[in-house]
Amino acid sequence: MAHFDFILLHSPRAFEKFSTDMRGRIKNLFSPKKTSQEIQTQYALMPMGLISLASSLKKNGYTVKIINLALNQALDPTFNVLKYSEYLESSVFAINMHCITQTASALELASILKKQHPNSLIVLGGMTATHFHREIMERSPFVDAILLGEADLSIIQLAQAYLSHKRLDEVRGITYREEGKVKYVPPEPPEDIDSLDFTQLELLENYRANLKLDTVGYSDILSKRLWLNTARGCPYNCIHCGGGREAYYQFSRREKPALRSPKRVAEDITRLKEFGVEGVCLSHDLEIFGAKYWSDLFNEIRARSIDISAYVESFRLPSRELIEGLRDTFSSTMFGLSPETASEDVRKNIGRDFSNDDLIKSVENLRDSGLNTRIYFSIGLPGERLDLGDLYQGLIDKLFRSGAFVVLPSIYTIEPNCLMALNPEKYGVNLILKDLNDYKELCPSQNPSDWIGHETAFFDKEEVFKLKSEVHDYIINYYQALSPPPI
Repeated sequence: MAHFDFILLHSPRAFEKFSTDMRGRIKNLFSPKKTSQEIQTQYALMPMGLISLASSLKKNGYTVKIINLALNQALDPTFNVLKYSEYLESSVFAINMHCITQTASALELASILKKQHPNSLIVLGGMTATHFHREIMERSPFVDAILLGEADLSIIQLAQAYLSHKRLDEVRGITYREEGKVKYVPPEPPEDIDSLDFTQLELLENYRANLKLDTVGYSDILSKRLWLNTARGCPYNCIHCGGGREAYYQFSRREKPALRSPKRVAEDITRLKEFGVEGVCLSHDLEIFGAKYWSDLFNEIRARSIDISAYVESFRLPSRELIEGLRDTFSSTMFGLSPETASEDVRKNIGRDFSNDDLIKSVENLRDSGLNTRIYFSIGLPGERLDLGDLYQGLIDKLFRSGAFVVLPSIYTIEPNCLMALNPEKYGVNLILKDLNDYKELCPSQNPSDWIGHETAFFDKEEVFKLKSEVHDYIINYYQALSPPPI
């Protein structure tokens, strides 16, 4: 392989082979004898920021390549990270440690690369790396530096300093080691995110296969999709979310959300279509920023006559006007709604204040406008109890009848920087996952109950898993009656 100034890397949840045969796994999942089975996910989807970081490096004259090791592992049953990484050549290896699921593999990869390439700089970045930056630097001598928060500015400053053999003390947003001491410079987010480029897919090794990924892994049956950044930050403060207002400020020092202009987002969609992208997944709830924003965006897209589908999520419930705008703009739209829980009281407590009746009305509005809906639940939030099973079943029945696809519920794994984790006593939470090592040991586990990272006053770990399994099996039993399965 040619030598690069930077290689940006995304690792799987574990360097251990999981099945990636999507068709076979779906068939197994919906077998009548296979209730309560889990699809093991490798979290092969990369953060959107890797493309913009690589694009910024290229714009400033540096050679760069993005490599998705999770994809490589999914495509090649003989893939071996030790053998593969030995042939990589780069002055700087920058490893994604954004999601908690990458904690163990990112550190393992950093250790491997440092042994194989001792003269290269080994850098971590992302939300999880930022949260645990001091622990990582104190315990992991093979990590040379951590880029903190939104690294768009700091990665260029790092390139300018390191590749010119200068000190790193002028890099904004970095924790690094100098003469045996750990030094810290707080992050500084870019003011103008319109200047960032999320479309240079040619910088991504095997980009065509990367378009056929989901959290499980690669599958040829998936359409070609890509997540596209429309904004950074969030005005909401949901207590369970690591990307909420206060949590995101701790990560990035961004005081309020930053928007990309409708024109730039539409230009990106046009460019991605040229790369063969069939559907864009928009990063933010479009209604957060007001009707003028999404109306201008839809006008820009329609003016370009872009034939593309969309996946859109609402952090609350969508207005009828937004629904109609989506219908008139995209070839098809999948809408994601996250009530998180069947309990209205629990939902209000975590920061999502809408009723079950309002949820059903939204789903019906989406159905009547020709939009598909996916519903997501996360079991184990503060205030939930084991006796909520009947409430879940009643709500799920109504969602089915309204035409929604109810996604098999996930166990909520507490994010280390969310408000619940930062203030456990305030929210009645007893943390099981507390420090870097806890998350590191969790990552390789294929036991679903291990991913329960907290208990509450009403719910111990076993009860969380029992309710999750009960709701999971109820949905499976419904879908088993359909032929073919609805995925």
